Amino acid sequence: MVADVLHQDMYIYDIYTEYLNAIGKYSLNSQYNSLSVRYYKQNIPLTTGVHDEIDVIVTNQYDRTYDIFDFAPVLEMTPLNYSNQNDQSNQGVIRKTEGVLTILAVQEPLPGDIFNFYQYDSTNEYFEVREVNFVYSVKDLNIYQLNFETANIKKSSVEALNIHKHYYYMKEFEKFYSSELYEDYATLIETRNLKLEVISKYYDAIQCCYNDKLPSSLKEILNSILVYLNEKIQLNISFILNMPVLRDASGLVIELTLDQTYLADPNYVPQPIDPSIPYDPYIGKIQNELLFTVFELQTSYFKFINYQQPLDGSVDTTGIVQTKNTFEQNSQVRDLDGNVL
Repeated sequence: MVADVLHQDMYIYDIYTEYLNAIGKYSLNSQYNSLSVRYYKQNIPLTTGVHDEIDVIVTNQYDRTYDIFDFAPVLEMTPLNYSNQNDQSNQGVIRKTEGVLTILAVQEPLPGDIFNFYQYDSTNEYFEVREVNFVYSVKDLNIYQLNFETANIKKSSVEALNIHKHYYYMKEFEKFYSSELYEDYATLIETRNLKLEVISKYYDAIQCCYNDKLPSSLKEILNSILVYLNEKIQLNISFILNMPVLRDASGLVIELTLDQTYLADPNYVPQPIDPSIPYDPYIGKIQNELLFTVFELQTSYFKFINYQQPLDGSVDTTGIVQTKNTFEQNSQVRDLDGNVL
């Protein structure tokens, strides 16, 4: 028997990759803790006064534009190192704090970024990133080790910084989302359990799938979506056995459409056409409860699953839809100060 060594190696590599991904996932989840920070990341494309002379950024700190990343998860952190220095220029002793932490999910942090730990009193201590080291791992995780020290900046000065976008970290999806999506997320949380209760009514324990006597083509799409969502966010639903995720030629998951949630009404009696009545595309059809509930759940979750945070927040704010107006705006040529040329 002649073995294909190349395919054997590829098979072993795929198994090893799957093993590493699983180890990485569980290792990260085990290191999640309550420690998180508010991170002020410099938005260089939108910062005014940046010059490229000798490759040095010579802008003043308070002229920079920042994006805020709230609840940025910290995987680990070394004990803080405190030191006292005699600074003659300030005519006194300066108390300095230094440390190293490993941060997750913030895209490409930069030296000069600012962050602070969450506190409940009116005062706060801010830290400035001095050095950034990328931790070799899965690129999508964005794990960086940051060397930081006390920032010579007051709370009032931080509150006066020019903020472009505000992002929040959602552990359920393990990524940051624009504050503009928080209302959608709140609605999803409020309605999710009710939708799952409706879906669970139609689970067929014998066939291990969600049936409701649907046409086979719709049944396959519906179960495929539930399998896919359960893989992504672990829905609290009954498990479906041996059901592959259906994808189109480009590799995208096949979704339910609103039209597919309407099935022929067996009790419908055709009526004469009345020109005075507006056209109804769903006349003679009735909306299926199971299909429509899965469609709503799919629409809500896909908005977050497919979300791509724009780097530096300089493009479309949702990271999903590119409208004509935003395309025209982003296609304009601007100088380093943001002025249209």
